Amino acid sequence: ALAPEDQYYVRAGGRGLTTSQRDFLEHTWWLFLGYLVQDTTHMVIQYPKLGKMDMMVHHVVFCMAAVLAGSTQTMTLPFAWLLIGEASTPILTVRWCIQSAALTMKSEKVITVAKALGYKGAAVSSVQNAGRALEFLNGVCLIITFFLVRIVVYAIGYPHMIWAWRSGIMSPVP
Repeated sequence: ALAPEDQYYVRAGGRGLTTSQRDFLEHTWWLFLGYLVQDTTHMVIQYPKLGKMDMMVHHVVFCMAAVLAGSTQTMTLPFAWLLIGEASTPILTVRWCIQSAALTMKSEKVITVAKALGYKGAAVSSVQNAGRALEFLNGVCLIITFFLVRIVVYAIGYPHMIWAWRSGIMSPVP
């Protein structure tokens, strides 16, 4: 029987997460929390330009979940699976950078990046064209990542959590 403590996984008997896996996940959560706090602050300063109230609520809920999972080790596996879903976030950030550099700042560096990625001709004839080409490539990466993470990985994650619960690796939430 498990002690009624905040440990959501059994560490003994080779089941559950190892200490190094827990440490890795916890560091990932804190990095994610740092990103969320920075992004939320940016959204508040630029409100409502970068996101409306639904995005603010999304960020606050994820902040609370990261603090709960990271500080108490509660819901470790479910939060880890949920966090994988945020793999598309860096791609969205790159998209924002492309748009800012190409459309707002009109930076020639956008053409340099497009050429470095193999674009030629009309695609690099102007900052706007290079920005469109990079944004299209970014969109393809986003679609692939979104499909892999939200469809394929989540389809694996739910049965895995049910298996972990039924096999006794996950105890009821204390």
